[in-house]
Amino acid sequence: MIERHVTRALDHPDSNTVDYLLSDVDGNTLLQLHYQPSELTTQLLETHRRHAVILDYPMEYTGSENGSLRVSQIGFEGELRSLISDTRSLVDLEIERLGRYDPSDGRPFVDLTDRQREVLSVAIEEGYYQVPREVTYRELADRLGCSAGTVGQHLRRIESRLMSTVITGGSTAAPGSGSSGNSETQPPSGR
Repeated sequence: MIERHVTRALDHPDSNTVDYLLSDVDGNTLLQLHYQPSELTTQLLETHRRHAVILDYPMEYTGSENGSLRVSQIGFEGELRSLISDTRSLVDLEIERLGRYDPSDGRPFVDLTDRQREVLSVAIEEGYYQVPREVTYRELADRLGCSAGTVGQHLRRIESRLMSTVITGGSTAAPGSGSSGNSETQPPSGR
């Protein structure tokens, strides 16, 4: 389902896509895109290259008609400030937050097991979350090789974990169960 939408958009005559490759990696759709950048994109990339700052993927299109791009930048404060200043000369820029880098921050799926990510991916792909639903527990179970009850249990746990993450604004993992990086040695990130 996802591949069909992506393929249709990239094959559109107004697309500046030169080539692309869609692949399935561990139940996730990966898009590798080669495109002809606009003049603005070229200027932004050149500005970014001048600074010791790393893009943290994924980038996310937001706003009406996906007219905005949300990116996370990882780097030291001085380089981030300089990049922000140079970028503001090219485009409108809104800083959502500055803080210490945490690779799991803002990634609600980090707390899901591999199997839960697989079940969620299949459920989305098959239309479980469409209105009306396009698939039943039984149909998902057949594809996943388990019982309908197990699918229901997985989806309830996934939904509970994701909602807890959304409501609390962070990981639902117990303290000490995740990455134990020393935040004092990590550079700040701008988002």
